[in-house]
Amino acid sequence: MTGDAHPMWLPDEVWRPLGSRRVLLAADLDDAVVRTVHAELSNATSRWGGSLTVADERTSVDEHDVVLAVVTHAAGRGTIAARDEHPCAAPWAPAVRTALGDRMTIDAGAPLQDGMFGIGRPTGVTTVLAAPGAALLHGLRTLVRQGEVAFVGTDDLLWDLPAQPVRRLDH
Repeated sequence: MTGDAHPMWLPDEVWRPLGSRRVLLAADLDDAVVRTVHAELSNATSRWGGSLTVADERTSVDEHDVVLAVVTHAAGRGTIAARDEHPCAAPWAPAVRTALGDRMTIDAGAPLQDGMFGIGRPTGVTTVLAAPGAALLHGLRTLVRQGEVAFVGTDDLLWDLPAQPVRRLDH
């Protein structure tokens, strides 16, 4: 192998659209996957001139272009699923609610399945909602692969769920 990056890893240039923006990470840094995502975002924003903020109860989404959040529930407002309430008590919940606007809620709905994530721009802020676990990393990689198109217009979240469960293998 030469000194080049392994083909499995994304080349530096694909991180520019995300790394040049103001990114809000709404998740618990005690989680190993969240720490990995934080490191990836930190490298990208440092390299491409953006900024990275870890959300707390005082964080305003108005200061950010992108929100990546770990949530346990989500539903479209006005849907039957939205009647099944599960209030989100995470300190970053207000910022995520603002990013979703009146189209979605993180305080109701069915639990997100393992590996499930959604990407969209319901209020013009690019938003990734992910189930706890590896879904945040999968959502981040999908967002990065979308490039600049992920940061234009407004649209509902498009949900993704791995066809096969993610497994850890012993080697």
